[in-house]
Amino acid sequence: MSALSRETAEKVVGSIIEYGNILTVSRKLGLSVASISRYLREAKTLNMLDNDVHLVGTQFYAGDVPLGWKTAEDPIDEMVRQEKARRGYRELESPVLVKLPGPHVTLDIGDLHATDEDFLWDSFFSTLKAAAAMIGEVDPGWVTVRGLGDWISGKGIFRGQEVRNITNHAHWQTLLGGYFCVLIEAELKKHLRKGVDIEFEYIKGNHDQADGGSVNLAYYLCNEAYASFGIPMRYAGTETVANYGTEEDPVWALVVHGFGASDYSPHSNTLLRKLSKRIADLNVERTNGLLEPITELRTGHTHWLQARGLRYTRNLTVYCTGGFQRNKRPELGQNQRPTGFILTVADATAYQTIEVCPDDDVFVDEINSPDLEFRNLQRTGATLREALDYMISLREGTKRRVS
Repeated sequence: MSALSRETAEKVVGSIIEYGNILTVSRKLGLSVASISRYLREAKTLNMLDNDVHLVGTQFYAGDVPLGWKTAEDPIDEMVRQEKARRGYRELESPVLVKLPGPHVTLDIGDLHATDEDFLWDSFFSTLKAAAAMIGEVDPGWVTVRGLGDWISGKGIFRGQEVRNITNHAHWQTLLGGYFCVLIEAELKKHLRKGVDIEFEYIKGNHDQADGGSVNLAYYLCNEAYASFGIPMRYAGTETVANYGTEEDPVWALVVHGFGASDYSPHSNTLLRKLSKRIADLNVERTNGLLEPITELRTGHTHWLQARGLRYTRNLTVYCTGGFQRNKRPELGQNQRPTGFILTVADATAYQTIEVCPDDDVFVDEINSPDLEFRNLQRTGATLREALDYMISLREGTKRRVS
């Protein structure tokens, strides 16, 4: 190794120990990731670095201990922070969820496609009102609302989508998606006793993106829910393991948006095969860590409600949320697939999943409406105006009541 390359290797080793992230080291030293990996191997050969230092993803580890004690001062991050401060954005603080005595209720909602010309607006709110009334009858101790992705239609997902979108601007889509948390919370609170907390969580769907996937609209939707409307909505990425039971009797589920298609089932064979294997792998890790196994798989994506669950294997039950987008493709039977939410109720004595569907007259009226696109234009514009007024009233301290 030449004197120059040895000097560079020493810098690489020092930066790995300092920052612990290969991308940060690459940016700091102006070296490619491949070059850093080569210097790492040479440094080990010369005993400049312990042999147990290795790379997992973008993070360096020494054995099981992550390296990096210094946070890189990224000028781009600083610009983002300054822009957030200028616009009045607030960083999400994890709220303390108060769990009162009573059942744990979870409401799974997926595939609204709220800015598509065929969004079934009235059917969605008919379902929400029915779900809120059912939840009120249960009298829960706390409520989880979990979005299983595609609450908005996204941008550039398929050819010609800009013609179908009521608004093709991503910022209006995420604002509207965030405001749906306000509308959902307002309807639920009409039926809940005082002090019952509602927590929100969102899984990224394949439509929650723009510009070829380079912009993650799911993250911005969650940010709008909190920064613009004061409702903490946890961004869960593309999958999460969630407890649908109680703390004493947990029921763990792998929750993803979903992928693939089938004419015969809410889940494609590819999805069931891949995700059942994924759950099996996770359960090995969980068993080693003395955690309860995952026994459920919950998805959306296919717009095909399956709330009662299908026993796919002895220890795995699969569920699917319905979609709220009119299907005009005759080859798929148009709107033959049932739609709705999945309502899960868990307490010390019972565990039950319930399908919540829209009023049939409302649903039939919408899927047969010749002017649905025009109605959606009106409703989208009016609701965005309402959302902006509500956001302004929050910032001015004159909070308006949501109708």
